[in-house]
Amino acid sequence: MCPRIVTDEDRLQRDRELLDTALELIQQDNLTSLSMDKLAANVPYSKGTVYNHFCSKEDLLLGLCNCGMEIVADLFDRAAGIQGRGRDHIFALTYAYLLYALLYRDQFFLHVQSKTPSLYEKGSPERLERNLQLEERLLGHVLQAVEQARNEGDLQLKPGWDSMQVAFHLWAGAFGAIALASIKSQAPGPLRVQFKREVFNQMALVLDGLNWQPLTDTWQVCPVLRQLESIYQPELMALQDMGISLSVPATCGQGENE
Repeated sequence: MCPRIVTDEDRLQRDRELLDTALELIQQDNLTSLSMDKLAANVPYSKGTVYNHFCSKEDLLLGLCNCGMEIVADLFDRAAGIQGRGRDHIFALTYAYLLYALLYRDQFFLHVQSKTPSLYEKGSPERLERNLQLEERLLGHVLQAVEQARNEGDLQLKPGWDSMQVAFHLWAGAFGAIALASIKSQAPGPLRVQFKREVFNQMALVLDGLNWQPLTDTWQVCPVLRQLESIYQPELMALQDMGISLSVPATCGQGENE
């Protein structure tokens, strides 16, 4: 009997099955307990087949990171479609990133925990290339908002700074604020912070520090929120089912209760 020909569609489906199983194993136990042997023991494929799809544990983790970044990219693409000024778009991207962290908590923390040199040293060239493409796609949305603000006269950069530097620091700040606030929101005592509030406050603090117009005390956030609540209705309903609300602090802008 002739061997079955594995099509590209078959391979992608098997990739997805292996990644889903790996994520389930991490959720059941923890990241450090995951191994290629453990994955092979929990799927209907041989160990050799598993290695044909993922060359190492690091390659597997990189695949999981890329899956999470695909979700963020979709959320960012929708955020970029709102009507508004540059500051509105930065707020929309922050909102989208927070949505991701709340809805896909395990994937978000997997991305935080797995950002190590070994991940990139042992990942396959194809997944490394895809990871770079996704990073550029995500950062590109932030860069576009920065350049929009500059073109509209809302942002004047100091000498020696360019749009990419600002975009990088905004991206890094949002990532760090969400990661740290998420961790500390689970901690007892004085380390506890109001997770969602501080993410938006961090954004406002950075933008006001850049003198990005309009400043927080005059910026109208409600028109942006109405658009976001429309385009993210499925995600917000999913959050509601989880018992989570995504409210914006009063310090973030004017007119929250209009």
